[in-house]
Parts: sequence; structure tokens; C-alpha cells
Amino acid sequence: MFVDNGLSDLSSRGALYMWKNNQPDNPILRKLDKVLVNDQWRDSFPEAIAILDPPGDSDHSLALVHTSSHIQTSKKSFKYFSFLSTHPKFKEVIDAAWSEESGTGSALFILAQRLKIVKAACKRLNREGFGNIQQRTKDSLARLESIQADLLRSPSDSLF
Repeated sequence: MFVDNGLSDLSSRGALYMWKNNQPDNPILRKLDKVLVNDQWRDSFPEAIAILDPPGDSDHSLALVHTSSHIQTSKKSFKYFSFLSTHPKFKEVIDAAWSEESGTGSALFILAQRLKIVKAACKRLNREGFGNIQQRTKDSLARLESIQADLLRSPSDSLF
């Protein structure tokens, strides 16, 4: 039916299977969600890919379509993540940053300067203690894709 109407499934990453029949003797896994495009759309966006989020408590996944592999990046605002406080040197680093000389001026100016110093210390701590997230993400994606390929060859509850 899709082919008759000139539609095909866009390449995707992420959640591969959204449904299983829960029958150990005859396991069946199915991909329920697809992003359908026609040839004209593919010609307009040749690098497009759909990212399927895990379905959660539904049988369906949210699909986000990226039309280019070159996603524009913008300057990200600083966000403090609570996991930083689990680093063994957290208190020491923050105390040292807060104690640094921050210039002279009004109380508000001095506060702003100290917060900038603490922000820089948090960024360094994040890089040193929790860095290399891109490589860990890449490794995890490779592992997920390997498991999904194994599921295609031989579905099992343990792999699912």
C-alpha cells in the first residue's frame, strides 16, 4: 500500500521494536512506528534521519526527524547538575573557587564575579570527573545496535 502511493520508511535510529507478543514459545517483535516520505522529500533532504524515542508505557514512539546531519549548535546556558556533588573533590573545589579573589566593587558585583569563578570550576570538575561522554555515548549506541541486530536474527526475552 505504501509503495503504491510512492511512500517509503525513512531511515531511523533509536527504538527499533515497540511491541512484542510476550509468548516465549513463539516470540514476535514488531516496529509499529514509521516515518513515511516520498521521493521528492528524500531528494530535498538526502541526509534526513528519524530518531525514535523509547516508547515508555505506550506501544508507540515519538519520532524526531533531523533533516541534516549538520545540526546547528548554539551557545548553551550553564546548568548545574546535582551529580557534580557526588565527585569526591566537589566541596574542596567549590570552596577554593569561592575563596578566590574576585576584585572590588559592590556586593552584587563581587557575588557575580564569584559565581563566574564557581561556574568555571564546575565546568572543569565536570570535564575531569564526568568527561568523555561523547565516546561513552558512541560505545553505548554501538552496543544497542549490536543487540538490535541480534534481536533481528534470533529474538529472545533476554535480549529484549
